Amino acid sequence: MSDYQNVVDRLDALPESVSVRILEQISEYPVFAATVNVSNSECSLWINAGTHGDEPAPVEAVLRFLETPSDTLPANIQIVVTPCLNPFGYSEGRRENADGIDINWAYKRDDVPEVRLIKGLITDRRFTAVIDLHEDWESPGFYLYEQFRNRLSLGEAITDRVRGVCPVNDALVIEGEDACRGVIHPNLEALKRREGKGVPVEVFNEATDHQITTESPSGLPVETRVQAQLAAIDVLLETFSR
Repeated sequence: MSDYQNVVDRLDALPESVSVRILEQISEYPVFAATVNVSNSECSLWINAGTHGDEPAPVEAVLRFLETPSDTLPANIQIVVTPCLNPFGYSEGRRENADGIDINWAYKRDDVPEVRLIKGLITDRRFTAVIDLHEDWESPGFYLYEQFRNRLSLGEAITDRVRGVCPVNDALVIEGEDACRGVIHPNLEALKRREGKGVPVEVFNEATDHQITTESPSGLPVETRVQAQLAAIDVLLETFSR
């Protein structure tokens, strides 16, 4: 279980250069968005964390990211951060939301408030890239899913960077998917993705040309997992700031 009040306090303490707003109250918890470089429209990145409440390292990673002095971040990128999409689950240390629903596989449902929030966030806008931070308690190392069009892959650049922080899962098959150097380019024709229930695939279909879902290994110390997630974010920022 984690202390969501700590998340709220740290967001409240951010400098005025970071715009913080409440997107919605869900199960009596405020769900926030924090934006760096609000006025920039040249390039936009969405960083999401806390979809699954029992995955705390991504939430800590994005808070650390937001606490980075803004003058050290690329000025040409608008960065939207949803630090904890599922505060009820985060507070209770459970994967699902207050209604027992796995948000990540509920995109077709209109009765899931967190999914409505996501849909509202992506309505009538496109992000240059989206990175969704997750954890996997079964994996011996870091890996990621990547979907992209009209550009080059960044997956192996990310896993190569992460190798300096923690092990990468170099299995040829991860979660039933073909993988190479810790990168899965998922089969978008698989039934579970064609059904339209998966949030990452639908965000890719509707709101971006580049979607990455990271998975840090829950068996490693939290600080190691945090640094792995921050390394992944760094690669995206370096790429799109050029």
